[in-house]
Amino acid sequence: MISVNPYVINKQNNPPFIMPKIKTSKGDIYFHRKFLYIGIKQIDRDIAFENLNIISQVLNKENINWGPYLGTLLGIVRDNNFIAWDEDTDLFILHEDEEKLKNALWVLIDLGFEVIRYERRGLYSIMRKGEYVDFYILKEVSPTLRFSGGGSDYIFSKFLEETILWNFRGMPIKIFKQYEEYLTFQYGDWKTPVQYADFNLNIFKRTFYRLKSFIKNNLPDNLYYYLLRKHHLKHFQNFKEKCKKNGIIIPEHIKLPEFR
Repeated sequence: MISVNPYVINKQNNPPFIMPKIKTSKGDIYFHRKFLYIGIKQIDRDIAFENLNIISQVLNKENINWGPYLGTLLGIVRDNNFIAWDEDTDLFILHEDEEKLKNALWVLIDLGFEVIRYERRGLYSIMRKGEYVDFYILKEVSPTLRFSGGGSDYIFSKFLEETILWNFRGMPIKIFKQYEEYLTFQYGDWKTPVQYADFNLNIFKRTFYRLKSFIKNNLPDNLYYYLLRKHHLKHFQNFKEKCKKNGIIIPEHIKLPEFR
């Protein structure tokens, strides 16, 4: 029987069975996909910190623009820790550095991580010691606005342009200088903890999430990007209404780009 490393496939041969892959300038990364969803597990803070420390060193060495995002940023600022009822680590990567990230995955694999998810919309996930990390690719809508291809979140470019060095449990990490403004816009009263994840999902909900993920990952490109655009148009409208309530006007000429 031939043994095949799931990540390193000879370019002249096909893998022995169908596997998802990520194309990089150093070759294709084949991986075993895991189905991930909110409530899949509760985060192990110590391992998550260990993983973040390793990732930080790799991304900084590769000169990649990145930082803590969403709940991970919230936990760092409010709790000096990961949120206790979170299930993963969220990081952002600027779209212009996506190719650098792909190449950095090879280094991270050598350091014990495995790739467990890649979605065409702009989401990468890696895992080490049972803890996974999401990389959200932030794509440009306009010079002043970006959106997360991996989620439904929009962020003003000004937050990304000015950063400060934060001491996170002894590890220096860059965060938004205007983090309070960002977190207030994103979450409202972010200083009051609110548990949102249910870690006791029944078998029916777990099966539903797995099936939904399977279907999404296997849609043909034309249908996938058509549905993705509809999804983002809805959330973009919600974002504009949220901005209006906060006294921020999004000019009408700013439109979502085509998805590919």
